[in-house]
Parts: sequence; C-alpha cells; structure tokens
Amino acid sequence: MTAPTIHRLRHEGLLVLRWGRGGPDPVVALHGFTGHGLSFENLGRAVAHGGGSLWAPVLPGHDPLSPPLEGEGFVDAARRLGRILEAMLDEPCRLVGYSMGARVALVLALERPELVRALLLVGVHPGLEPAARERRRAEERRWQSRLRDQGLLAFLSWWESRPLFASQARLDPGVRGRQNRLRRRHRAAALAGALDTLGLGVMPACLGRIGTMNLPMHLAVGEDDRKFVDLGRQIARATDGRATLEVVPGAGHNLVLEHPELLLRWMESRP
Repeated sequence: MTAPTIHRLRHEGLLVLRWGRGGPDPVVALHGFTGHGLSFENLGRAVAHGGGSLWAPVLPGHDPLSPPLEGEGFVDAARRLGRILEAMLDEPCRLVGYSMGARVALVLALERPELVRALLLVGVHPGLEPAARERRRAEERRWQSRLRDQGLLAFLSWWESRPLFASQARLDPGVRGRQNRLRRRHRAAALAGALDTLGLGVMPACLGRIGTMNLPMHLAVGEDDRKFVDLGRQIARATDGRATLEVVPGAGHNLVLEHPELLLRWMESRP
C-alpha cells in the first residue's frame, strides 16, 4: 500500500505536518522536547489509511525555520497554536500531546476550549507553583548552558541517558535510532530558546483550573514513570473523576515511542 503523502504547511511561523486529506474528525498531535512532528509519522500514516487526518505542528525551536519568538511566553505560544488550528481546521479536533506537547495541549484547551473536542495527554505535568517553578527554571537554565557550551550531540547523549527514559532500552535499536536521527536535526541554540518559551519552568500552574474544563480527557502514563503516575492521579482527582487515567504496564515516559498502538486506538475512537 502506498504511504500517505506528508503535506507541509506553514502558518504564523510554524510548520504543520499533515497526513490524510483533512476533512472531518481531525486529530492534532503535539510532540515533546527534542521531538518533531515526524515523531508521529507512523501514527499519521495509520490514521490516514483509516480515512482520517492527523496534523502535527512542530513546536517553536524544533524546526530551523521556526525559532522561538522574542518575548513569547508559554500562554502566548499556546494561543498562537490555537490561531493556527482555527485557520486550518473546520471543526474542533481531538488533541494529543506528549510531555512538553501535553503541557501545551493542556494550556491550549484551557485557553481555547472551543477548538478541542477531546484530550489525550501522555506524561503531562499540570504546572508548578511559584517556588517550585523557579527551581525548575534554574534547572532548565543549566540545560540551556549545556546545549550552548557543549553542543547538540553532547546534550542528546546526556538527555537520552536520563533515568526518565531508561525503559527505552527495551525497545528495538532501530526505533531508538530513528528517534535519535530526528533529534540530530535540531539546532542547539533553538532548543535552548524553546525552554524560554515552553519549559516547565515558565509554564503557569494549571491544576486549579483543570476542574473547570468540560472536555473528555484521557490521561496515559507508563507504569515505570512513577512521578507522572502520581501527577495523573492528581489531575484525575482535580476533575472529580471526569478524566480517565490509564497506567500502562511495563512502560516508561514516552508512550508515543514505546506503545504507539495505544495512541492509535484512542485516535481511531470517537470520544
């Protein structure tokens, strides 16, 4: 079967990849830090083969032609993405986000709920309170220094060895290799700049607002990712149980990589 064409579009300075012809029931997928819209390529092809469409915006700092905008904050970036979806889609989408992308998806859904029909958040953090946010910002500044002083390849070697991703050692080396090749396309300065706009250290605290959302929300987290299992439970409690939490046995943080079939199942459902 012929692979579906990847359509490349640009709007408001961001690259958006699309698999499928568009039309009704669109899925929008947001990648994590050091990721890319192409992280969803296999899922995009599967959705397109099923007659649907998957749109994968490339977040600021993750495409050579889409550097972070000077002075753009986290909420500003989410609102810009909302304007892009409003211009490109004819109806509300099912919005998928992984890690950094899940945080952007959460803020986008809070800011522009009319654009979203349902949420799937993989490894999402609801944001930190001020004191913890400042500590995280200091940590992210050290990441930025590592990127700028040691370069992209040294940073990726360190990043991929973090305990957060230890479960990926169980994956086929070809799967890990493809992820690494996508990451090597990045530019160190642009990734460092992305943290000024989309880092957890600059994200607003959202847990108190989540209970106001009136959207179907599914939270997915790997069993080995204990911190995010706890965060998922906090979020589910904040919605009085309206959000569903799925803990995936034998998996870690990156379910997009480790268990894409679970995401595809949700993408092909009709919440």
